[in-house]
Amino acid sequence: FTHTYNGQEFLTELFYKPQEGGQDVFSIYKVMQVVDKTNLYIPGNLSKILRKYTTCGFSQQGSLAISDRTISVAKVKSNLEECEDAFDGTIFEEAIKRGVDIDDLEGTIVEDILRTSLLRGLESDIPRICWFATAAASSSDYDQFNGWVKLFQDASGAGTMGQFLNMNTDANIESGGLMVADGAITLFRNMYENQSKTLRSVDRAEKKFYVTSTIMDNYLTTLEDTQNERGQLTLEDGTTVVKFRGIEVVEVKGWDTDLADTDNPQKTSVEKNMCTFTTPSNLIVGADIMSPANEVKTWYSDDDEVIRMKVKFKLGVQILHPELVSFAY
Repeated sequence: FTHTYNGQEFLTELFYKPQEGGQDVFSIYKVMQVVDKTNLYIPGNLSKILRKYTTCGFSQQGSLAISDRTISVAKVKSNLEECEDAFDGTIFEEAIKRGVDIDDLEGTIVEDILRTSLLRGLESDIPRICWFATAAASSSDYDQFNGWVKLFQDASGAGTMGQFLNMNTDANIESGGLMVADGAITLFRNMYENQSKTLRSVDRAEKKFYVTSTIMDNYLTTLEDTQNERGQLTLEDGTTVVKFRGIEVVEVKGWDTDLADTDNPQKTSVEKNMCTFTTPSNLIVGADIMSPANEVKTWYSDDDEVIRMKVKFKLGVQILHPELVSFAY
């Protein structure tokens, strides 16, 4: 960076540029500790098992099928390093060590900057690959494993998905990849009315609509344009919680940016608008650790005279019950 001294320097508080983050998948969805692979065993349902009792004897009724699904994790890592000379001639040089230890940035404000920036990067990267990664992607930014969107596509191909809706096939929702007026409320009605019977059986308070900002903005415009007092208050005051038929609509910050990324393997198929209707506990995050933020290792390499940071852990995702997912793209 370039900087000319213009007065007193203020280093007790650093003003980081806002960075678009994503969902904290470790706190929102079901987390399972997985070292390599874990088989998930899913008992089916028993129904129509009661019969009229007419006489003694034993006659078996009904059968219980148990299916299984595997969650696999892949090794992921981040390696970073910085040399002291990047800060020569800047105010940060005042905070750097002296003499033979000048290259050792551990314990300085520079280390704090690097660590904070790394953690903020993880907050953005982890949900990005959990949703959009594809093992066969051409970009190393997305080839870690199959993320949820790819798993939705595979489940749709297998006929096990609750709903798999191409919004562009309904002119009342989307046209040319863009939401039409009142398109979001039409979308929510479609997804609500066509949800699987098993998803409908889940309590409304336990389900969520996860949407891109494009869909949220469209829905808010509809709510604001109701020509009544409630709509006017929504327009003026905004609201921290938006619902449709008692189900919370959650804007997933980061999705719009991720879908605009030319390296994203889902960019062409999903385009700009995306909605996932499910219960959060149905989406599984597998990892060998419970908090990536606690896995940052920092050290000074005396041979190379740089400070280094690395993060290593295993990560993967899975869907517990595909029939509990309605996906629109």
